Parts: sequence; C-alpha cells; structure tokens
Amino acid sequence: MTDELADRLDGLAADVAGLAPALDRTAPAPVAVDVPGRLSRLAGRVDHWQRTAWSGHQDAARRLDRELTELAHGVRAAGSAYRLTEQDRGGLV
Repeated sequence: MTDELADRLDGLAADVAGLAPALDRTAPAPVAVDVPGRLSRLAGRVDHWQRTAWSGHQDAARRLDRELTELAHGVRAAGSAYRLTEQDRGGLV
C-alpha cells in the first residue's frame, strides 16, 4: 500500500511540474493606467502587489512538486522500515 501511495505522489509531482510552464505563460501583464496624482500611485501599488502575489504563487507551485517528491520518498522509506520490522518479528508482509 505504501508503494502505491508513493507512486501516486510521484505522479502528482510530475503533473504539478508539467503545469509550471503553463503558469509562466499566464503571468499577468503590467497595465499602464493613465490617471493623475494619488490614483496613479494607487494604481502603481496595485500593479506591484499583483506582480508580487503572482511571483509568490509561482514559487509555491514550483515548491509543491519538490515537496510531493520528498513526501513520496518518505512514504517509501516508511514502508521499507515497516516491512523490515514485520520481517524481524516473523510477521507476514
């Protein structure tokens, strides 16, 4: 069962990694808003916030595939340790 779970996690990691290029292509484009004074500064701050938030989403998506892969390795290690323990106890695996 742990091997099946680890395989599924690896599959999810591969799917997430495959989505990264699509995520890069859909990045929001900066929009120049021609408004006077304080509205211009507000528009600039909103644009900066949007780019910063988008960058955070991209970073999280890139981390997710690595974290899923690490989790799959951990599940495999736990499964191996479980099987070794059961074998030492003389149980069936």
